Amino acid sequence: ASDVYKRQEMWAKGNGFNVEYLTLPFNFGDSNADDKITAADAAEVLQKVLDASFVTGIEKSGGDYMTVLDVSADGKLTAEDASQILQKTLDNSYTMPCEK
Repeated sequence: ASDVYKRQEMWAKGNGFNVEYLTLPFNFGDSNADDKITAADAAEVLQKVLDASFVTGIEKSGGDYMTVLDVSADGKLTAEDASQILQKTLDNSYTMPCEK
């Protein structure tokens, strides 16, 4: 996928487009905003799924929890997102759908 992005960037720049990249202030899946992906993040996601009024660390830090925690990239926060985050904690090389 990165080769495709590089070709697209080269085409855009070659055709006079300004290419800028968005840098997220939080890591995908880092629910408690501690700059690490751990089982505690998966637990927070499950808590949010079960109780919408639960405030995640991302929200406490001023972030949009759906942007950071919908790691399955399906537009919903579900137990699947917690499962994806837990998989990432077990295997850091695992690519979550939001990272593809």
